[in-house]
Amino acid sequence: MIVCWNCLYLNQQLFQAPPTERQALADAIARMSPVSWQHINLQGEFDFSDEALSDALRFDLGALLTVELETADE
Repeated sequence: MIVCWNCLYLNQQLFQAPPTERQALADAIARMSPVSWQHINLQGEFDFSDEALSDALRFDLGALLTVELETADE
């Protein structure tokens, strides 16, 4: 689940970046690992109620899949 969240979050950041900054951001993301978990609280109580999630980050998967980046052969 953590790896999935990290991948979605990084893709969301890439999608929201200005087109002039996307390639640099994509290159930086390529050097990262979505397996990182230090930013996730693995202890404690988690609240997934509708009220708690009202301001949660939402992902538009369709929009994320439309991002186009330069490839090495272009």
